[in-house]
Amino acid sequence: MSAVSFLRLSVHLRLLLVLVITGACLNIAPQAADAASTLVKNGSFDKNLSGWESNKSSTLSSSSSNHGGGKSASLKMKKNGNAVLDDTPNSVSSTTKGTGYALSAWVRTSTPNVSGQLRVRQVGAKGVEVFGTSFWLTNTSWTKVDLALTTTQDRASLDVSVVGWTMKTKQKLYIDSISMRQTAAPVTTVPQPPVPPVSSNPEMAAKYAMSNGTGLTARGVPLKGALFGATYGSNNNPAPFEQQTGQRLGVRRTFWAANQVDAAVATARQDLNAGRLPWISFKLPYGWPNMATGKGDAWAKGIAQKLAALPGPVWIAFHHEPEGDGDMKDWVAIQERLSPIVRSTAPNVAYTVIYTGYYQLYGPEKYQLANVWPKTKIDVVGFDVYNQYGMMKNGTMVKSATPMRTAYFEKFEKFAASKGVAWGLAETAISDPAAKDHPTMLRDTYDDLVATHGVAMAYFNTHLHSKSSWAILDEDKIQQFGAVLKSSPEFPKLV
Repeated sequence: MSAVSFLRLSVHLRLLLVLVITGACLNIAPQAADAASTLVKNGSFDKNLSGWESNKSSTLSSSSSNHGGGKSASLKMKKNGNAVLDDTPNSVSSTTKGTGYALSAWVRTSTPNVSGQLRVRQVGAKGVEVFGTSFWLTNTSWTKVDLALTTTQDRASLDVSVVGWTMKTKQKLYIDSISMRQTAAPVTTVPQPPVPPVSSNPEMAAKYAMSNGTGLTARGVPLKGALFGATYGSNNNPAPFEQQTGQRLGVRRTFWAANQVDAAVATARQDLNAGRLPWISFKLPYGWPNMATGKGDAWAKGIAQKLAALPGPVWIAFHHEPEGDGDMKDWVAIQERLSPIVRSTAPNVAYTVIYTGYYQLYGPEKYQLANVWPKTKIDVVGFDVYNQYGMMKNGTMVKSATPMRTAYFEKFEKFAASKGVAWGLAETAISDPAAKDHPTMLRDTYDDLVATHGVAMAYFNTHLHSKSSWAILDEDKIQQFGAVLKSSPEFPKLV
């Protein structure tokens, strides 16, 4: 072999060696990085289903139906209810506050029109916080769902799950390619109502605990999270409805005339015994001008004395939705007069004021919050806001869903924070067409309320004074309500 040929061969061998080494690096490095950054274990389900489990309503198995090759996880319903695929153990065992995570999953269904959610539960010493992205599967094709979140606690765990809401017996939900990676996303801070330190404000201490460990004050105000419940009929016992939904109501709204004090107190006692927070409204025994000047003081004090004898907290409101019923200056004066009487007499009673909500944000100036807010201690401000989808107006059905979070909740949150009070929905509901066309609407409403730091949400489940098909009667609507109820914290049984 000539010297030139040998030199050429040496160059070729060195070049080949470089390519082999480079190729090896190119093949290995991305795989190693991918394995390190994907925090969920066995999210592809290609070999087995280890690291995942299903809930009692569904069975978990492998399926050849997949996204991108291999296999997927399949949840098949044993009975009507929610399907849940849950990681075990939790994918992240200890968090650092302010850390960003990005998740994705591919889902499909055996039959169209299935809703669900890619969900992460942050479980820590300060309670449970739920992050989620909902999906609505209108066909049987694979659909990608993305979720981004930023942790709000140190040393909490992150529980990853995929949920199918209110599915039917034998329906299937397929899940594939679940991924979870830590990101460099900036910390997002959501404004919260200012809460004084417990040492300087004993009223904000946690006296009771809800089922998820989140504290309640002596007046029943959640320090975090939101109670979920309803009005039921004409102040009827909600036990039959609770049997249908599978869990007791967290909060129960009832409505009373001025001469029904004893019945209201007895019902509040029954609710506390059953593990529900009573939120009661009274009409007034005298006209607004007379109430504003003190004629109803003894009546209000009598109510407070009777409520103070109950074994737990009660929320009270006097003349809710006042817009259009009289001079608002008189109504404000009534609240300023009665709040000190009630709160000083009954340390277990939260004083609430309840508006329609629409008038305060979009109505005449005389109803704006700045003009109707009492200059006294208010524990909770309530609003009665309904999603308009499916209502009939001028003979035509409304086909646009109300953007509850942006149109209302974010504004309520900002106002409540400025006053240092809690806020909640004292009435809300969805129509039958909304439940059919948007089966995640109720779920999304509750999730948005929690995200904007609302503390209670009461569904108006009655035909009384209803402007649409609010009542929960059919199986789909019961399932939708029950799914939200079961995801909400339970109020403690106190006796």
